[in-house]
Amino acid sequence: MTAPTKEDFELHLRHLDDRLEATAKLFDERLDSHRKLFDERVSSERALLAQWREAQQKLLDERDVRFGTVLEEFRSEVAAARSESRSIRSEMAEYARSLKIFMVTTAIATVGSIATFNATVLSNMVASFDSGRTLAASLAETASELKQIQNDVTKTRQEVQELVESLRGHPRSNEP
Repeated sequence: MTAPTKEDFELHLRHLDDRLEATAKLFDERLDSHRKLFDERVSSERALLAQWREAQQKLLDERDVRFGTVLEEFRSEVAAARSESRSIRSEMAEYARSLKIFMVTTAIATVGSIATFNATVLSNMVASFDSGRTLAASLAETASELKQIQNDVTKTRQEVQELVESLRGHPRSNEP
């Protein structure tokens, strides 16, 4: 093989240079094409994203309106419940006041009834005690009188017996 000449070498370098430039140009064209497709896709995605954001914002706005409506309904229900609660509280306070009065009245009546019962029982006990004392005194007096009568009867029997014995020793004056 022979050594290439300077001209052949330069020609070969130019040819490589042209091929490199063609490849670079082709690469740039392809890159521009891909860049263009990418930009189109990005703009398409941005448009879709913008539509999606608008739809989402619309949904959020509708939800806000519904939430506002529900919130107002809730507030009105809470106000009604508070009003009813106040009414119930006042009724309960009235019932509690009536219950207190009833309980106090019942307690007073119960205490009065117990006091009356106790007084009646005490009175009956005292009366029974007095009756027992009177009966005991009466029985003692009757026993004393009975002893006196027994003593008198015993004495009279002795006198009658003495009289009978003294009459046995004397003849009868009425005999025919």
